[in-house]
Amino acid sequence: MRKKLLILSLFCLALFSLKAQTNGGPDAYGYTWRDSNDPNGQPYNWIDITNLPFVNSVKLLADDNVVGPFPMGFNFHYYWYDVDEFRIGSNGYISFNNGNMAVPFPPIPQPSKLNNYIAAFGSDLSFADAGNPGECYFWKSPGNDTLIVSYINVPFWDASLLYDGSNTFQIILSALDSSITFQYQDQQGVYNGLFADFLTVGIENNSGNIGLMHSHDIYPVASYSIKFYPPSTVTYTAIDATCDWVDNVSSGGRFLTKNGTPYEMKSNIRNYGNTVLAPFSVLSEIKSGFSQVVAGTATTDTLIPGQSQILTYPNNTWNHNTTGTFSMITNTQLANDLVPSNNKDTCEFVVIDSTTASQWLSFDDGSVGGVGLSWNGGGPGEGVGMQFPLPYFPIQIDEIRALVVANPTPEGMALKIIDDDGVGGTPLTQLDSVWVDPFSVQVGTYTTVQLTNPIIKTSGSVYVMWEMGGNGISIGQNVTRPISNRSFEVLGGSWSIYRSREDEDFIINIKVSDPTVGIAEQNPLATVFGNMFPNPAQNFVNINYNTSTIINNITLEICDMQGRIVQTKNIASLYGEGSMKVSVAELPAGMYICKMSVNDKSINKRFTIVR
Repeated sequence: MRKKLLILSLFCLALFSLKAQTNGGPDAYGYTWRDSNDPNGQPYNWIDITNLPFVNSVKLLADDNVVGPFPMGFNFHYYWYDVDEFRIGSNGYISFNNGNMAVPFPPIPQPSKLNNYIAAFGSDLSFADAGNPGECYFWKSPGNDTLIVSYINVPFWDASLLYDGSNTFQIILSALDSSITFQYQDQQGVYNGLFADFLTVGIENNSGNIGLMHSHDIYPVASYSIKFYPPSTVTYTAIDATCDWVDNVSSGGRFLTKNGTPYEMKSNIRNYGNTVLAPFSVLSEIKSGFSQVVAGTATTDTLIPGQSQILTYPNNTWNHNTTGTFSMITNTQLANDLVPSNNKDTCEFVVIDSTTASQWLSFDDGSVGGVGLSWNGGGPGEGVGMQFPLPYFPIQIDEIRALVVANPTPEGMALKIIDDDGVGGTPLTQLDSVWVDPFSVQVGTYTTVQLTNPIIKTSGSVYVMWEMGGNGISIGQNVTRPISNRSFEVLGGSWSIYRSREDEDFIINIKVSDPTVGIAEQNPLATVFGNMFPNPAQNFVNINYNTSTIINNITLEICDMQGRIVQTKNIASLYGEGSMKVSVAELPAGMYICKMSVNDKSINKRFTIVR
């Protein structure tokens, strides 16, 4: 891992060996473990899957990243619930949630870190850099009852050598008895990094409140195995309702337009326990700082274990008619909930005034809340990123800015804008890259760059990457809540969820504008069609016109902010000076674009409907 300079501490580590203990547990749920040294344990028996039919070579593993999800092919019973897909982390673990685990690797269980995972060798491993021998494979048995994930010759990340040592181990999940087995074929070298929290071996449940740790900061020995056994009889009762997400599956921040379509609150509630939950109340509210703007309460259906339900609050919509930063907070109200730490989730909303000439889209308030983040070494492919879901369409992106807090050497940097055309809206195609030379980088204030050419988007989002030009240059972090959950770390060119994304945003912004404004200024129709009034409108809107020649066959289309045509009107001809009256009584409140077309020319006018 390219560590934060804040936590760099490169000292030699003593080589630990496993303790004499050969079994452990139970945890609160009832899992126990035995190793191959235990008289009743399972002997070490390495399974070479690399040449088996239908084996899968895992691509795109790098440094501190996660790939997947991959279908398991069967339901695996883990704690009191079933999982059927998994993700593979470069740092020696598989997970059943979307997240990233990187140094430090604290003891298990840990509610505040990545949950719902299995760590055979949770440490700072790396698949990155040229010549790295690390490989990873997974294989599913023909009977769809066994999954094996093997890490082969994977080294530790090393600050000076890039990588060092070698570790070969595997994770085996068996649906036949719901057991979990770790096998260690080879272990060479030590991690040249932190003194503590550098290696964790164990399992953890979906809330992070229950887990069974085999060892911590102790290196497994070669030709060794550990098997985790579920309880034969379950006595643990888990009463646990959670807010899975707010607004979207990642609770990722959003931008809304002032006086746009009223927002209907939405959140997903899940039964994370192992008992049936009778209907219970859920509170959702929009806040500006500590002040409540709107609130609504909904009641769930009866939820069986593992079942989720999307709740909406149609009688408590939010008319976002002022700009600023807001939070939507959802909190379950289940009595006797045993895991209060996962009852609440938050989504950030930033309301912008899109009627102005241009706007900066920003999830931060510009204040620096940390000492800055920098990956050791720096260089091409090393940096961080922010995702910007766009608030209206079409939209033009003109500039990028970032706040650097340290640059002692100094070093340059690149600001790159990347499209969301990858699988599932992930970053893929680079749209532009602007280099800033070392002596043009501003420290403690924004460094702003203009794109080579403005970029126009008609849907989706964009990603902005801040790339280090070398070692030592640090990007500013903002810790003012709410946090967007839109931050990424980019290492070796691979994008992964930033390990502290729930607590920090990177101070990176984009400047956007309405692309139709500049076009209209050069459009002959701009002299024909004038103001729209009243604006905001309620039941009708007037469009002024003035022409000294007869204009025939005018098409008028009203589109919502997603570009969908919601109303069409054809006008036979116009001449002289006057106004057209257009009814909008049937349209809901929100922001719209009125497109007037004559032959191959068109002009757009934006207006708002209020109710």
